[in-house]
Amino acid sequence: MSLISSGILFGLCWVSLFSHWQLAKKTPESINNQQHIIEASIVSLPANYPDYCQFLVKVHDSTSGLLINRTLSLSWYAADCSLELGQVWRFSSRLKAVYGPINQAGFDYERYMFEQAIHGRGYIVNSDDNQLLQSQPIVSLDSLRQHLFQQLDALDNRGIFQALIIGEKMHISTKHKQLFQQLGISHLLAISGLHISIIAGLFLYLSQWLWARLATNNWLKRIAPLQFGIITSCLMASLYAALADFSLPTQRALIMWCVVSFGLLSYQKLAFYQSISIAILLILLIYPLSVLSVSFWMTFIAVWVISLVLMGRKSRNKRKDWVSSCSWILELLKIQIAITISLFIVSLLFFQQASLLGLVVNIILIPLFSFILLPSIFFAVALMLLGMTAPLEWCDELLSYLFNSLSAFDIQQSFLVFNVYLPTFSAILLVIASFLLYLPLSKLKYPWAVVFVLLAVLFWKPFTADFANPPARAPYTVEVFDVGHGLAVLIYNREHAVLYDTGFATEQSSAAYSYLLPSLRRLGVRQLDALILSHSDNDHAGGAQILLQQLAIKQLVAGKWLENSLFYQSGQQAIDCNHELSLNFKGLKLTSLHPNTQERSTEWQGNNSSCVIKAEFDTHSLLLTGDIEKEAEWQLATDNDLYERLRSDVLIVPHHGSNTSSTYPFLKRVAARYAIYATDKYSRYRLPHHKVISRYDDLGIEQWHVGCLGQLTLNMDSLQMTHQRQQKRVWRAQPCY
Repeated sequence: MSLISSGILFGLCWVSLFSHWQLAKKTPESINNQQHIIEASIVSLPANYPDYCQFLVKVHDSTSGLLINRTLSLSWYAADCSLELGQVWRFSSRLKAVYGPINQAGFDYERYMFEQAIHGRGYIVNSDDNQLLQSQPIVSLDSLRQHLFQQLDALDNRGIFQALIIGEKMHISTKHKQLFQQLGISHLLAISGLHISIIAGLFLYLSQWLWARLATNNWLKRIAPLQFGIITSCLMASLYAALADFSLPTQRALIMWCVVSFGLLSYQKLAFYQSISIAILLILLIYPLSVLSVSFWMTFIAVWVISLVLMGRKSRNKRKDWVSSCSWILELLKIQIAITISLFIVSLLFFQQASLLGLVVNIILIPLFSFILLPSIFFAVALMLLGMTAPLEWCDELLSYLFNSLSAFDIQQSFLVFNVYLPTFSAILLVIASFLLYLPLSKLKYPWAVVFVLLAVLFWKPFTADFANPPARAPYTVEVFDVGHGLAVLIYNREHAVLYDTGFATEQSSAAYSYLLPSLRRLGVRQLDALILSHSDNDHAGGAQILLQQLAIKQLVAGKWLENSLFYQSGQQAIDCNHELSLNFKGLKLTSLHPNTQERSTEWQGNNSSCVIKAEFDTHSLLLTGDIEKEAEWQLATDNDLYERLRSDVLIVPHHGSNTSSTYPFLKRVAARYAIYATDKYSRYRLPHHKVISRYDDLGIEQWHVGCLGQLTLNMDSLQMTHQRQQKRVWRAQPCY
């Protein structure tokens, strides 16, 4: 017992010390928002987007010594971003603090930067100082990865091929990501234990078979075929991990494969368990922050489930007929069921979504992927390097056919797909219960009795109060999500939910996918009574298509622009947002104040066409303004019919705090007590504008910045506000005010 306690204490101290070192490398606040000349190597494949490119650099020299040996994430807003991995450049850069969107659930940018050991971020300032100092080495791992990236870029399913061969997922479309997640096979997209094991296992078998036939002299026979196979498999696993730039998941998989493989050479009874324990210990000693990674826990749980199922129980079937010859199929089925159940629980905990459909799909796809797809793709890429491109094109066509076939099913509506918020305590109990069922019978006399007790505790009322539907904190609560430069506001209680705007969306990512859907699941919101889109700008309506596909939405409210949008489906019922719109729910009234087409001979265009909604609750009110500018504000402020109706307790600041909005006449008419800026703290637009901040200060309006505070939660009974940065995390920056 003392040994276990000492180990836990040592682990806590080691993680704390490592975290301190990691935080000490972050770019200090004193050099942020300043221009620096740096000389740095490009250490990641540049991701090219329509308006900019993004990449990682390792700083060798700088005008500030505090930046030397730091890894930075830089963006370059240039029309021609012809950068290559391994080049050395001199850049004129401006740094920004590592500050990202923080919501109740979904992607945590600051946690990602901390986990990946990226110490700062910034952007390149267009200047004559930006010069290429050293080209990419002709023969190097970097040049090979760059060449493979460019060659695979011409394929229809380029994102999938790049992810499977070199570990780059930047070009995987949102459509494919959603499909893989709904099927419960997202793990196939990231090079990890499964991929390393497939390639290493393939070369283990081939090299062992060849060595047994080619090693004819006595000197070569000193090396057993199994030993030669294990050495070869570790070398090939290392090469595969190198192609993936030794990302953290591939490092873990490589260590685990090699340690376990060499451990099995001892032929001891408990060699597998001992090797797994040593591998995990090495992983945590080398990089203790692995515990922050979801993939680490999924790999850890999957490996232990496999070991318990395979080695925990001895088969009593001694028959040598066709039944016993097919026993390996039953073992594989047993393993797949056990892994699916265990990872189903983990997926609910981390992603608020899981699919038992993955059980069926994995039974079919894992063998297909393991024995056909990945080896075929691997060898097709090798042939491509030799000038033969036809096999790779065949693989591309096969993947397209496979994706089209899978997309034909209505996966989202499947009863096997679960969108549930699972509290941490409940998830831990369920994982323990599943592990107990896999234990050897000799180790636990009454496993079902113990599992029954755990489940009884799990479903005991104090622990199940928040199991599926966390209670609303007030009759009506307003959530202003942190979606970067964009807007998404949820008004909800136990009975009703209305969402105003959806944040941005690009081909590779979207606020709806990264922040909104996970947070809505966490809040227990399964459907929307109304989705209101203020106007057509991407940072307001970009995620609408995803939400329409993923959620049941009773009413869609938008302007006439919706009819020409790419995601609008003919025949879909939509309500036009105009001055006559009124939606009534118990304790909530939503009224449209703008646009009022009767006041103008021509329709409002652009930002000024935003749908302005006043939300009236029992005691207070909220004004949602979209991106209206001074012309629309003047029309609202001078309309005598709106004099009292415009008054609101809380104002979502128009146009993210741009100087083209928030005019004095409008602000005086609204007479708000609180104003909320919905924008990124360090956006390149530099919002909110300092003049706008001064106007609100002049009128004594308290201001809250979502980019500073993270997701805001507002109780509409008491107008009490809480924010996500109040929850302390070692990697999380302090809130700014």
